Amino acid sequence: MSHKSRTPLNSIFGFSVRLQKSLAAKLSAKESEAFQLIKNNAEHLKILISDVLDSSQFEERKMTVNLSPTRLNDIVASATAIVGVIAAHETVHITNTTAPDLEDIMVLGDSDKLLQIALNFLSNSVKYGGGNNVEIYLSKTTSNEVAIVVKDSGSGIHKNLHEEIFQACTRLGNVEQQLI
Repeated sequence: MSHKSRTPLNSIFGFSVRLQKSLAAKLSAKESEAFQLIKNNAEHLKILISDVLDSSQFEERKMTVNLSPTRLNDIVASATAIVGVIAAHETVHITNTTAPDLEDIMVLGDSDKLLQIALNFLSNSVKYGGGNNVEIYLSKTTSNEVAIVVKDSGSGIHKNLHEEIFQACTRLGNVEQQLI
């Protein structure tokens, strides 16, 4: 896969923005929301393509991290919006319950990579969480640390598999039996 893979995606994104702007006065709230979902999912796909392109750099330990001030609740909100579409089809409701005093917390991080992590956790909760509700929120763990927490009613990942989940391209358990 080459960097040329991004060209059609950028075109889709650009045309959806132009179309939304030209039709803005005529769109219903639901149609405007649909355009926003197209843009969010195109952006997510762009990140995934970048991740695939970066995977060889990761394996060679040459991956770059683009640190910038990042509002964590924006990451949570984006992940909730993107995965929320899929969750709705699974009759799963995702709720961001971040406390108001944590909504404006900024960190120095790579927003694309943080979003991908949040998307992975949320997607797994929707697929394997075993319930109809998933909760995501920010939690202050110490005076200098903040966690993005995803809660569902699933049994979780067995302790002896915790190290394995951080290996590249790893899928745990039998998906058919939903063991993870």
